[in-house]
Amino acid sequence: MTDSNAAERVLDRLLAVAWDGKAAYAHPRSRSALAYEILRRWAHWAKAVGSEGEWPFFDVAAELAPDIRADPALVDRLVGGLGDYICFPPMRTVTEGALHWAALGDVPRRRFPDLDDPFEPFLLFFERGGGFTTGNGFMELGSGSMPMRTPDFHVNLEPVPIDPATLEELDSKKK
Repeated sequence: MTDSNAAERVLDRLLAVAWDGKAAYAHPRSRSALAYEILRRWAHWAKAVGSEGEWPFFDVAAELAPDIRADPALVDRLVGGLGDYICFPPMRTVTEGALHWAALGDVPRRRFPDLDDPFEPFLLFFERGGGFTTGNGFMELGSGSMPMRTPDFHVNLEPVPIDPATLEELDSKKK
């Protein structure tokens, strides 16, 4: 069964993001920490579902339950609302993927109880300054970059706390 309410909440969060990227410069440290955690979590999911070849960004929801998708009207609202901000393929994969992930409800938790949500750090990352691009092996964050390396590298890293207090503390430190 599709969790439409959860997908709608994710859509609301995505549509509320300031996608112009200016906010990225106010949150460089927290966005870097979130990128680190994004790559770590996505490496774990890629290994769990056998998609290392598609890493770093792939339709993880389709790998788990291809028959459960977000309502197409929600996807249309996302694409219409974000337009050019998601024209870059990884951005579109991740933003649409967040809707499909939310629509899965508790399927991921039942199948992989030890893995963390791969989209929450992305949603926080977007909320703290817009999108990203990739190129030459790096995730470009707007105010810096993060080497993507390999899934094997990232699965061996320690988790990074992504709670609001930690993120605020990171950004309050002198540059």
